[in-house]
Amino acid sequence: MDFTKLTAYLDGVVEDGRVPGVDCIVTKGYETVFRHFSGMSDIKNKKSMQGDEEYLIFSMTKMLTCTCAL
Repeated sequence: MDFTKLTAYLDGVVEDGRVPGVDCIVTKGYETVFRHFSGMSDIKNKKSMQGDEEYLIFSMTKMLTCTCAL
C-alpha cells in the first residue's frame, strides 16, 4: 500500500493552518499498516506531536451512528 498521497494531505492541512496537528493510524485486521503524525500537540507551549499523546474522546456514539447511517 502506498500512503504518500495521504501523508501529503495530512501534512498539507497542518501547513495550511486548518488544524494544529494530526495523528492518523490505518489498520488492517489487528496490524498497523500506516501511522503518521505531524504538527503541534500543544500550541500554547509550542510542543510538537511525539506520537505518544493520549486523546480524550467524548460522545463517540454520534460519530458511529452517522457513519453507520451513511
